[in-house]
Amino acid sequence: MIYKLKVAVLRGGPGLEYESSMNAGSYVLKNLSSEKYVVYDVSISRNGDWFLNGISISPEKLLGRIDLVFNALKGEYSRGKIQRMLDDFGIPYTGSKTLASALATNKFLTKKVYQDSGIKTPYHALFRKEDYDRKKAHQVFREMPAPFIVKPVNTDVSFGVGLAYTLEELINLIEGNFESFDMVLVEEYIRGKEVVCGVIDNFRETKNYTFLPTEIKKNKSFLCNLSKLNNDFELIIPTDLSYDQKEKIKKITIDAHNALDLGHYSHSDFIVTNKGEIYLLETNFIPDIQEGSVLEKILEASGTNLLEFIEHLIQSARKY
Repeated sequence: MIYKLKVAVLRGGPGLEYESSMNAGSYVLKNLSSEKYVVYDVSISRNGDWFLNGISISPEKLLGRIDLVFNALKGEYSRGKIQRMLDDFGIPYTGSKTLASALATNKFLTKKVYQDSGIKTPYHALFRKEDYDRKKAHQVFREMPAPFIVKPVNTDVSFGVGLAYTLEELINLIEGNFESFDMVLVEEYIRGKEVVCGVIDNFRETKNYTFLPTEIKKNKSFLCNLSKLNNDFELIIPTDLSYDQKEKIKKITIDAHNALDLGHYSHSDFIVTNKGEIYLLETNFIPDIQEGSVLEKILEASGTNLLEFIEHLIQSARKY
């Protein structure tokens, strides 16, 4: 009798990304082969309670039954908490490890890593709720050209993201975010083409395989989280960027992935200005697994698909 790997698909969890995580996990559950795997549907409620096929279960009891976790969690639990628990139990899982996950979800710290690695990123300033002073907002307004992108430091969704043209708008967005978040990032708004590039580890006999840099056109005034685009976008593949620009974007994508010590997969969001300058905005290590997503279209343009991608992540986790 052939042994079937026992795979738990983790989805849900506390935070604004609950529904997105549930949907991603649902897609994985529907597409895992029952001939190869014994699949466990594990959902975590918004309150942090664990359920196996809808029945309450303790994490300890569940993790004693399985071989591997497909991590479809987003939000609070994806930022190192679930990874630390799985490491403690010796359970392999898809995605990045504990410290890398915690680092990569902090937009301010990732920008420091970019700068230390020689990667160009927009000018930015950090505001903390605990020591907030409007004088700093006035200073940033004087020193940084308007408009400004204002966003929470630790979130994977577009909630709280806004564009400020005036000092009053800047202050209102910062202070409005403090109602839900402890840290806020104010970033220089760079005009240009929005480009995304993904990298997957150990794919097609390549250590860091990059997908085609892809331009995204959408009905938004600034870059929002890719998982929130729905169908309100157009992908341009291949983009009309020059060969050198595309190669540079691929290199930066790999450099950021490795500098942040990410595992299995990540994608980076860029702005390419009319002068050809390339700015790295963010790197996201959580794949947007759902039909019609940007990820699905980029995979298809590269000659693969979400099903092969999911299978590759599982096999990578077994070897990680």
